[in-house]
Amino acid sequence: MQAPKGCSTWNEGDVRVIEYRWRGHGIMAPFSAAFGLVLAFVAYMILETEGSIALSGIVFAMGGAMVYWGVAGWFNRTVIRVSPERIVLQTGPLPAFGNSSVATQDVASIDLRVSVSSTGKGGTSTSCSIWTKQADGNEAKLSRGFLTATWLREDAEFIHRELEAALGEVRPE
Repeated sequence: MQAPKGCSTWNEGDVRVIEYRWRGHGIMAPFSAAFGLVLAFVAYMILETEGSIALSGIVFAMGGAMVYWGVAGWFNRTVIRVSPERIVLQTGPLPAFGNSSVATQDVASIDLRVSVSSTGKGGTSTSCSIWTKQADGNEAKLSRGFLTATWLREDAEFIHRELEAALGEVRPE
């Protein structure tokens, strides 16, 4: 199966590498960053004219979050390395929640969980996460805050299949 745009896989010795580029934000990333800068400027203007530290702080925080979301969405990637010893999920180059690691021997299976919720006015939002079921019966979320838009579901399904295949390669039954 061909990898969706933004996903790629390769081997580094006995390690299977799965990479997901966050460019899924598409055209929204630069607009988000630009609008965040505008909000930061508005926050500065509020502080200068009104003197309201609380209001300008809130607007500045919103602007900063939008700038970060836009820049991270444009540059970050998630890399999953499956080795005989560990499954390691890392995000970067900008800091982001989501780094995790689990011992390969502890993993009994990999599950993809899809959650669909209502956004109001008839819309829906889809969130995908990858979980490991461990040999002792416990479950652990491998992915955090990763693959959250409806149009990224095929990416999540591809990554899930690749993880299952890589786990079978490094830990033959």
